[in-house]
Amino acid sequence: MKRAVTIRLQPSKEQEKTLFELADTGAKAWNRVNYLRRQEFFKGQIVDFNKTEKIVYGEFKRKIGSATVQQICRKNAEAWRSFFSLLRNKRNGELPEDFKPKP
Repeated sequence: MKRAVTIRLQPSKEQEKTLFELADTGAKAWNRVNYLRRQEFFKGQIVDFNKTEKIVYGEFKRKIGSATVQQICRKNAEAWRSFFSLLRNKRNGELPEDFKPKP
């Protein structure tokens, strides 16, 4: 069994602004890496996870930290691999006919 600890943050106005900016920048990094991979997918190219990660890493590492950018890119890659797995299962007839995987 996993243990979960819940805490309540009570940041000051300045800390709240900083946390919001970090979260906003993280969302921008996710959207950027997702956009790059989506463009490759719709052009019919092989989605190059390393190339897109390097591009986004270079853009965002100074803003939110290198480890955070890497984790965002890896989570996004995990989502894309899940999508490709669903496509493969659909093609093999393992999913219902009306199910349509979307990137």
